[in-house]
Amino acid sequence: MRWFCYPTRDEPDLWAAWLARQTGRARARHAVAMRFLAAGNWQRPHYRELTGACQGLGEIRVSAEVEWRLIGRRDTAEDSFTVLIICRHKDRNYDPRDALETAMRRWHEIENGFERKERDGPPP
Repeated sequence: MRWFCYPTRDEPDLWAAWLARQTGRARARHAVAMRFLAAGNWQRPHYRELTGACQGLGEIRVSAEVEWRLIGRRDTAEDSFTVLIICRHKDRNYDPRDALETAMRRWHEIENGFERKERDGPPP
């Protein structure tokens, strides 16, 4: 499995920066989700494919004090996942509100040649 993330100007590794800011419980829940995904269990409760306007994207689900979503693109042919944005989720709402639109825009940028950052694996 290959892991990528979308680098921003403020956070070249947004995934590691996000995880470093989390509580011990959230980090532990993240580790559990990553073990399931690494073992090939790309299904609920740890992963869900998005539908509608976000077809082609999915969300890694980390449930702790806050419901976190690592929105990205899974490529089964390449056996990879690219984290595009990390957001909170509550009552069918994402925070920030434009998280899904941002994720789609970032994926289109990658498709058009924007360089994503490859990781050695998920952040510990």
